[in-house]
Amino acid sequence: MLAAYPFGPGNPFGIGYPIRQAADASDMEQPMIRQSDSELSAATDFQLLLTQLTGLRRAMEQAAESDDELGRSLYSALHHRMQDCDEQLARVIGHVEHNLLQQETIASALHESEHRYRSLYDNNPSMYFTLSPDGLILSVNNYGAEQLGYLPQHLIGRSVLAVFRPEDHETVLAQIGVCTESLDKLFEWEIQKIRKDGTAFWVKERAQGILDRTGRTLVLVVCEDVTARRVTEDIVRESEERWKTLFEHAGVGIAQWSLGGQFLCVNPCLCKTLGFTSTAMQSLTFQELTHPDDLPVNLRYLDELTAGMVASFSTEQRCRRSDDTWIWVSLTVSLARTASGAPAYFIAVVEDVSERKRAEDALRASELLLQRFVSEAPVGLVILDSQRRLLTANKAFCRLTGHAEQDLLGRTYDLYTHPDDLAPNLKLTDEFYRGIREDYTLEKRYIRKTGQVIWVSVKATGVGLPNHPGPLLLAAVQDITDQKRATEERERFSQDLHDNILQSLYAVGMQLEASKLASGKSPRRAKIHASQAIDQLNRLVSEVRHFIALLNRGGSAKMDLREALRQLVSAFSTAGHRPPELEIEDGVLDLITTEQAEQLLNIAREALSNSVRHAKATHRSVRLSQLGASGMRMQVCDDGIGFVPKLKRKQGHGLVNMAARAKKIGARLRLTSKPDQGTCITVDLSQTES
Repeated sequence: MLAAYPFGPGNPFGIGYPIRQAADASDMEQPMIRQSDSELSAATDFQLLLTQLTGLRRAMEQAAESDDELGRSLYSALHHRMQDCDEQLARVIGHVEHNLLQQETIASALHESEHRYRSLYDNNPSMYFTLSPDGLILSVNNYGAEQLGYLPQHLIGRSVLAVFRPEDHETVLAQIGVCTESLDKLFEWEIQKIRKDGTAFWVKERAQGILDRTGRTLVLVVCEDVTARRVTEDIVRESEERWKTLFEHAGVGIAQWSLGGQFLCVNPCLCKTLGFTSTAMQSLTFQELTHPDDLPVNLRYLDELTAGMVASFSTEQRCRRSDDTWIWVSLTVSLARTASGAPAYFIAVVEDVSERKRAEDALRASELLLQRFVSEAPVGLVILDSQRRLLTANKAFCRLTGHAEQDLLGRTYDLYTHPDDLAPNLKLTDEFYRGIREDYTLEKRYIRKTGQVIWVSVKATGVGLPNHPGPLLLAAVQDITDQKRATEERERFSQDLHDNILQSLYAVGMQLEASKLASGKSPRRAKIHASQAIDQLNRLVSEVRHFIALLNRGGSAKMDLREALRQLVSAFSTAGHRPPELEIEDGVLDLITTEQAEQLLNIAREALSNSVRHAKATHRSVRLSQLGASGMRMQVCDDGIGFVPKLKRKQGHGLVNMAARAKKIGARLRLTSKPDQGTCITVDLSQTES
């Protein structure tokens, strides 16, 4: 009997199949219940199994109602299929439970991952921005907002241009546009951002355009503060520029050469010094340009430098120029090292010292010549230390003093200086060593070893000698005994000729002029003046003879100063003028020596002569008075027109001779005068000073 078993919609045997056909189908290799694969979810497999179990249960119920063999056989087959289906259902349920457990684990891990990501995002020491294509800030991490002085919520929703300088806005929008046009490509740039307080800082930005899951275009930006690096780079750049400027424009040669001696870099000054181009220099080595005699020493210095035994070294050597001539240079070399401390290259500073070397050679030759000159010089030459001890003495000085060199060295000039001249000499030497004077000239007397007294001229100045600290005194000594005598005689002859004879002739002329004026009015008075002129001429003849006799004898005779002054004032009496007034205090002449009296008389004669010729005075006076206990004062005054002493005037021999005569006797001469108030010559003589 053929019957149909209409199964439900999920019947795997197919709706309307005959039972046999269904049974046959059970023997097919294709399984009755499909296994889940990667395309079916666990829920679909579970629903399918339930549907199949329902169909099997209904089929088994229909098979149980049949009493034939076919029904029983079908029931047994369906029972086995039911068991298989139960086992698959158990596996599916276990798989579903496993999936649910995995989903819980994944959800928990995802939550934890999101928490870690958010913490990393907010606290990472980099600034993160998410921007829209038009520059709107969609998100920013806490660190980024904090660096700009904002809270994240204060930036989100604002344009990113708010944190850039206005002059950079166009550049920023262009950079965002580049990122959106080239998605997934990373771009980098450096730019300045502006904080909320207005301060600027440099950042390095890395930006990339992406599409999110919804297909929306975003720009991800990561910023790093590079202000410190930029400042360092600026410092380094400025340092490099300064070094380059120094290198290119230095007034000395600078070179870098390798450890093997190859020139790596040379500046223009070194090229000029050696006559090579920079390219030519870089094809040469240090060894090729160093004189063979100097090379071993330099190589040893370089080895010590490389070994770290010295930090640098300086030397002088000869270098070869491009024209194959040799020049002297001062060389200072140091070693540049790598970051690890390994030797990298040498740096050298080279200065041309050829001129100095030539000067030193010339000086050396000159010193040898000078030594010979000093030794053989016709004048005495000595060098004294700060204790006045002789360090050197030449042959002429030994002859001058009569002492052998070994007797003089280490001794002071007290040995041969006249006792009366020692004090002024000590004063001058002391002033030199105290820095009051740089040099001095002195005329003094030496006592030779034989006891003979000679006059010498000493010209002393400072000098320096190697290995002798402090200032030294170089003295040139010349015998001026004959010159001194001749000079004194010449000066005395000149002064006496001017002050005695010439002034006497002038006085005679005044008497003759007075006689001429009085001859028409008073013959008697004219005769008196003529007689006085004759008397003065007779005295002048006597003075000339006396002067000649003194020259022959070389000395001075004792004179009566009172009588000489009386005759002097009488000689200056003229027509219309009474003779000058003469006043001499008692005892004052006893304080004056013959030499002093002679000089005072000549000073008075010169002063009266000047007054008569220039002063237009009506009254003149000569006064000698005592000054203190042992001094005296002579004043020659008039009431003439006077003058201003400080004004520059043509100076004759008169004032010069008066000053010289006063100095010669140790007196002080002072000139006082005012316009229309007369003139006064004052000579103060202190016997202690003289």
